[in-house]
Amino acid sequence: MKKYLITAFLFLVIKTSSVFPQSGYSYREYSRDRCLEIEREFNRRPDELSFFPEVKGNTIYMVFDNKEWFDNFFDRPFLRLGIKLVASEYFTCELFPGFTPDDYFYYLPPLQYSTMKENMFESDGTYKTPMGVVPHGFINRDYDYGMIISYWRRECSANWMRAVKVHEWEFMENALLVDSLVYHDDIIKIETDTLPVVTTKKKSFKVNFPKDETTYDKNALHSFILNLPTDNYNVMDINILAYASVEGPEERNVELYEKRAEVVYKELMKFFGENIIYQCIVEENWDAFYADVTKTEYRYLSSESKETVREYLSDEITKEELEPILENHRYATIDVTLYKKLHVKESSVSELFGFYSDLLENKDLENALKIQDEIFYRVKNEDIAVDFPAELPIPDSKEFSYVMSRDYSYRYNMGVTDIKETYKLFKELPEIFPDCPIVRFNIAELMFRLWLLDDSEIADQELFNTITSLSNYDVPENAANRLLVNYYILQAENGRKNDNRRLVNTSLRRIRNLYSNADLREDEILSIAMFFSAYREYTLAERFLRPHAQKSQPDEDILFYYLDITIADERGVRTRRYQNLLETALELNPQRFCEMFEPHSTGGKGISTLFNETLKEMFCEFCD
Repeated sequence: MKKYLITAFLFLVIKTSSVFPQSGYSYREYSRDRCLEIEREFNRRPDELSFFPEVKGNTIYMVFDNKEWFDNFFDRPFLRLGIKLVASEYFTCELFPGFTPDDYFYYLPPLQYSTMKENMFESDGTYKTPMGVVPHGFINRDYDYGMIISYWRRECSANWMRAVKVHEWEFMENALLVDSLVYHDDIIKIETDTLPVVTTKKKSFKVNFPKDETTYDKNALHSFILNLPTDNYNVMDINILAYASVEGPEERNVELYEKRAEVVYKELMKFFGENIIYQCIVEENWDAFYADVTKTEYRYLSSESKETVREYLSDEITKEELEPILENHRYATIDVTLYKKLHVKESSVSELFGFYSDLLENKDLENALKIQDEIFYRVKNEDIAVDFPAELPIPDSKEFSYVMSRDYSYRYNMGVTDIKETYKLFKELPEIFPDCPIVRFNIAELMFRLWLLDDSEIADQELFNTITSLSNYDVPENAANRLLVNYYILQAENGRKNDNRRLVNTSLRRIRNLYSNADLREDEILSIAMFFSAYREYTLAERFLRPHAQKSQPDEDILFYYLDITIADERGVRTRRYQNLLETALELNPQRFCEMFEPHSTGGKGISTLFNETLKEMFCEFCD
């Protein structure tokens, strides 16, 4: 499961009442006597708590996912929660005559617990309470927002917010082993005397359409088709996703995207015929519109309903001004899945079964495995019915245990057998094939999946012992570690649900230790760091990413995420090493670097970062 959210990153603590003139509500200066205990208790809030302001339309809400904590913390006399705003112009690189800071800051009156509780409501698994409306003077301006916790009108905790993307929790991908463990384009080999399993490739193509038309560049599509690697692969299935842009009557848009899907489908049929699995999905491109309109002066439409957007787009001037983004929303994508061809692909089903039985009888295992691959390839293409266990007899002896293991793996991965049946079959194999790493890994993987389903047959300690014993059977360390990481991911989630912080901390640190020195892909490194961030373990995420971000040629996504979670450290930003990282990021992608400082009102991560003079100097030199 992936979850992305805005994290309340304690980025800058600013005593605004003593530093900046302000409009709206006025706070008194910080008082240690009044605030110390409030600050300590707020800082002891649950690490994974989601707690942040959000603007919808012109209303500002406080969003949180732990009502019990919210009630316990704010239900006390004289404690208030408020919202503050700062206009982007405050950070302009050239101050204009007549500049007065109070024109750029606004403080909404803080609310007491009873008011927030009275107006609270649930939405998409979270709680929201309105905190006020965007002041009139800020409606047509870009701005950042933050929150203030006050006690006896004393500003006790004042934080500007920064948007950080996180993965709440997500299991590392695993399948039952056949001959190899495949992740994306990488193959972690287990040594055998057989050929590798059938592999797949995915190729994609985008077909653009003119406004209100279903014609397209057929030559470009033909070129894509003719360049598919069909000499070595078979086309298995094709997915078509056709869109219409959102302006205009809905009835006309339905007609457009259905016709666009149809013309693409008919053209593909000319090349591939009817024996391919086709799937078509058609719709208006609302996701793209809501994402792209935030980059225009009509960004307010991103929070409006579809009906309201249609009304705005009925105005010809508005529609013309938005045409530069709308023209990019009229297209169809074609995703082609290809399976690697095998030598026996021209054989009939009856011939395959006959060859397979003869080869097993003659103990020609190498060629039997080739036929086995082809049989399950046909299953995937629905050429053979899935209820065929009696048609694939495998002798029950040690020399055939490897063929049996592959058979069980294929059946489970393709959904022919369920998890409990497969687990029972694999549990019998060690008696005749005790040292096979593939068998041992698959037993551990199936145990984990049963444990995930709360199967009472699988005890925590039994699963842990099985996973950690894989090294005794020459299972590749990377494959075994993935299972162990999955184990600790679920333990961390269980610890959070049961308010067992010790279990959470232990699980997170063991995940870090398992992967600190592992050979990981960049996307895996980033995913693990985001997982740590979901628990507000920014220090853990920072330490994990640091050696990868500080490489002479770092991965762009890793470097920018490292900056996201560390840019709040005002002292650290001033160091020469950190400035080198900023310069590397600027060199890698100047546009992305400057987008780090876009305000919240435009969907950005936060311009209030520029309270840091070091960052503002760089911004003014390279981005203004």
